[in-house]
Amino acid sequence: MIRTFYRILVATLALGATLTLSQSVALADDMLTFIGPTPSLSLGGEYTSPYVFNINNVNTPVLLVCDDFYSNIWVGDSWTANRISLAEAGGTNGQGKFAYQNNSDSQEYYNEAGWLAQQLMSTRDPLLSEQYSWAIWEIFALGTPGGTDIASANLGSGDYDAVKNLMAKASAMQGGADLSDVYVYTPVLTSDGLASGPNNGTAHTAQEFFFVPEASSPAFLVFNLLALPGILFLLRRRCLRG
Repeated sequence: MIRTFYRILVATLALGATLTLSQSVALADDMLTFIGPTPSLSLGGEYTSPYVFNINNVNTPVLLVCDDFYSNIWVGDSWTANRISLAEAGGTNGQGKFAYQNNSDSQEYYNEAGWLAQQLMSTRDPLLSEQYSWAIWEIFALGTPGGTDIASANLGSGDYDAVKNLMAKASAMQGGADLSDVYVYTPVLTSDGLASGPNNGTAHTAQEFFFVPEASSPAFLVFNLLALPGILFLLRRRCLRG
């Protein structure tokens, strides 16, 4: 979870237009810098995916989907991550952060989360995107040492039921889905993979994120930003770690 309190002055139309264009950025490098959450997307007391990043210090923002509830990062944090295909993330030799889960047979978990990330980045329904975000978190939170049913602990009954239904749908869909456009940014295992930044200079565990360039359709973000009553926000955000 990202425990961050900060204020952002958002030029709403400019940010919406920038986010719309950001998905066409071809990512080849792997220095991630966390800019902040998407304003107004939150559920259960947590700001939800997608989150805004710079990649390799390129000024064009990129939207990423978090799968990591139990690690903390702060706005301005940077770290080095490997961009791997979804197929490389799980399993006995998986390179993903949570490859150890499900007795090292975690590829199905990554496939389910990858399918949910595709849906999240293509929906124009803000509530549904928030529920997708929690479903992704829940997949890996349950298998984390000391992890719990975070959705049950933080969501109302209606949202909790919706999250569980999305997880069941992802389990049913992932086997036949085309997930070739889903990538994972997983922190490298060296000290370069630890996050640090102006708000927390002490090296700390970084998070893992999904990148879905082809499925991204952030028009709903623009609509959501336009609906906001003001441009000054107090943003507090956490992300899931498993």
